[in-house]
Amino acid sequence: MRLVKKLREKELISSNRVAMILAGLSTVLPLPLLSTFTSSDLRSRVSGSPEINLSLLKAHTHYQMGINESDRHIQFFWTALESMTPEELRNFVKFATNQDRLPTSCPCQNSPKLSTAVHVPPFPMKLAIIDMPHGATERYINSRTIRAETCLFLIQMPPYTTYQVTRDQLLYACNSHDDPLSG
Repeated sequence: MRLVKKLREKELISSNRVAMILAGLSTVLPLPLLSTFTSSDLRSRVSGSPEINLSLLKAHTHYQMGINESDRHIQFFWTALESMTPEELRNFVKFATNQDRLPTSCPCQNSPKLSTAVHVPPFPMKLAIIDMPHGATERYINSRTIRAETCLFLIQMPPYTTYQVTRDQLLYACNSHDDPLSG
């Protein structure tokens, strides 16, 4: 056991491995700044915060297919997210992006040149309405589930008719452990 422990300790201080880690970090953060951060600050800057910033998320949301922020079902969506616990919000992010965290800020905010061309993954979030048959009943609309295209950070949802249905369907989607692609 002592020999295995000694080998593992030697692996951890390998200069080649440390050089590779630093090379990777330098693509995200200038190395001279590295020593100015605590480990938790560095993790937050590289991986994002475990706290979900709804204001930032809302600011980086694009509405598709003729919907906009003032639509009733979109207001239900944001109100439902605002009512969620921090854990439920993390589950939403995991459902929508297959990532555990969101960036704490978007560098494109600070650069007008970048703001139209580059977004920090997974931003921007996109909201779209699932196509409904003409004349779909309220019961039919409210029984449909929310879909997420995690690679695109695209949420597709029916135009739910009440806040409670929207919240219940969001929680169902966020807490479902079934993979819809596995059949």
